[in-house]
Amino acid sequence: KYGSSGKINHTLRVINVSDSDTSASVEVISKSGVYIPVGLGEIELNAKTVVDVPLKNLDLGKENFAIKIEASAPIAAAVRTELTSGSISDFSWSIAAPSFKTLEFNLYGLEPTFTFVGERIAVLAEWRTRDGKRNSRVLTGEEIVNWKVPANVRTVRLINRGTVSAGMTWVTRDGIAALPVTSAASLESAVRPITDISVIQSRT
Repeated sequence: KYGSSGKINHTLRVINVSDSDTSASVEVISKSGVYIPVGLGEIELNAKTVVDVPLKNLDLGKENFAIKIEASAPIAAAVRTELTSGSISDFSWSIAAPSFKTLEFNLYGLEPTFTFVGERIAVLAEWRTRDGKRNSRVLTGEEIVNWKVPANVRTVRLINRGTVSAGMTWVTRDGIAALPVTSAASLESAVRPITDISVIQSRT
C-alpha cells in the first residue's frame, strides 16, 4: 500500500530460455496465506519467448508479499511494480533472490523492510545504531516474515540459519525501490604463485 490514494500494479515478466515449450505456475506467499491465484496455475511459455503476466485482483493486505515460480524448463523472471499517487509516478523491478548465509549491510540511516521467505525461517538480525549501540533479534516464522529496520540504524548483519531467501524494499515520499538480498561478490581461493626470477630479469 502507498498512502490512501496510491495505486500499485504488478506485472510478472517471464522468459523461457530453453529451446522447447514449457509451462509455469505462480504461487503467492503472504501473511494471509499461500495460494495459487486463478489463471496463474498454468502459464504457457513458448521457447525463447517473453510473456508479461498482469498480477491483478490479488488481495495481499498491507504487508510485503513474495511469489514463487516453478517451471519444467529453465526460465528467468522479474516483477515490475508501477506506482501512481498524486504527482508521483515511479516503478521498480524485483528479481529472484537466492538463499544466503551471512551478509552485512551499511544502511546509513535508510529504513528498508526485509522480507524473508522459506518453509521455516530462522534469521539472526544484528544491528548497530548511529550512537554505537548494538542490538539483535531472532526472526522466526513459516513461509514469510517481514521486518522493518528500526530508525537510526547504520549497519545490519543477517545470519541465515536455514534455506531462506530475502529482499528489501523502501517506500518513501519519493517512491518505491526493491533489492534482492544477495552477496555482491563471492570469495574464491587461488593457488599461491610460484616465484620466478624472470619476473624481474629478462630471459633474452
